[in-house]
Amino acid sequence: MNEIVNASLEFIIWLLRLALVGVIYLFIWRIFRTMIRGDQNKTNMVGTDFFLILHKPGTTMLSRNKVFELYDNTTIGRSSDCSIVLNDLLISDKHCQIMRIGDIWRIRDLGSTNKTYLNGLQIISQAEITDGDIISLGRVELRMRDVTKEEHE
Repeated sequence: MNEIVNASLEFIIWLLRLALVGVIYLFIWRIFRTMIRGDQNKTNMVGTDFFLILHKPGTTMLSRNKVFELYDNTTIGRSSDCSIVLNDLLISDKHCQIMRIGDIWRIRDLGSTNKTYLNGLQIISQAEITDGDIISLGRVELRMRDVTKEEHE
């Protein structure tokens, strides 16, 4: 009887060691993945006056108030080929697109599963976005920021 208890105790200890090694490998993998990716949300272009500020990060593991620069044609989604990558399970691979037409910024949903919302209202086709507007994608909220508004005030 004592041998059975010792064997099952050794097995439990072995499972705990295996779990610990798994957690350590997962931690190291996440560090290397972050190091290799770097800040993939930065674009080679500089000098824009339009930004999205991460208001609610959801489950993206990004820090609140992270700033993303906007350019004439910015895609947002989970896919690594999007301009802004947000790894939240409720966000589609290619969720939405923000485009600049003249001096007007517009947003359109790209057929996402959980839809795109602007100031709490679902975007049906396209909508104009301006300084201070809140864009909601899954559990993530982004705030539009137009720095040129500050210059004119």
